[in-house]
Amino acid sequence: QSDVGDDRCRKSLEKEREDLLLALERNKNLAEEVKKLKNNSGHQRVDGNVEEMEGKIAELERRLDESQFEVEYWRDKNEMMINKIQFRNRKEVLERYGPGPHHVELAIHFPTTKTNEKITLRLYSLDTMPHTIHTFLTLIDRQHYNRGSFLSLRPHVLVAGPVDMHDVENNRQLEQKMKREGYFPDGALLFNEYSGEFPHVVRTVGFNEEMGGPVFYV
Repeated sequence: QSDVGDDRCRKSLEKEREDLLLALERNKNLAEEVKKLKNNSGHQRVDGNVEEMEGKIAELERRLDESQFEVEYWRDKNEMMINKIQFRNRKEVLERYGPGPHHVELAIHFPTTKTNEKITLRLYSLDTMPHTIHTFLTLIDRQHYNRGSFLSLRPHVLVAGPVDMHDVENNRQLEQKMKREGYFPDGALLFNEYSGEFPHVVRTVGFNEEMGGPVFYV
């Protein structure tokens, strides 16, 4: 089974994002320079340096146009990479797990009882969130949540994942495993997917926006 969440894919996407951010920063700086020169052009006209000032403004505007083209180039390239990953993820999920809807059953052991309780998670549309669905099913399939735990983050939020705040050694082993798999500290998702049709309300499950898994919240 191919894994688009490997280091090569992650580094490639991160490099393109870095290039996009640099292009955006250059574009912003040039725009500020143009604005500053135009604001000062009135003073220069009084001093008689009209041609020099207009030449500087024209040159900066030319560079600003080039910078805007660079921004669009890296934005399009980043989008193409995301689309490619989503296509491959959707294909892999269809081949391995079928078209869905996909359900995941979690067995939960409570220290106060001798039997396990079970909860079933119904995953969102594969067409809408192929990368998220692929990542979560892969984490489940590879048993990365085994020996993990649920934590109460806030009165209305539970956090679950390969963590254990009650057993230091187990937590260390889980963390080391996540590091070996490349899920920590950079997260499991290469990018976030979100649909306004499925907002974060009561009894919904999702990855944290900043971390992007493998920890999820309820």
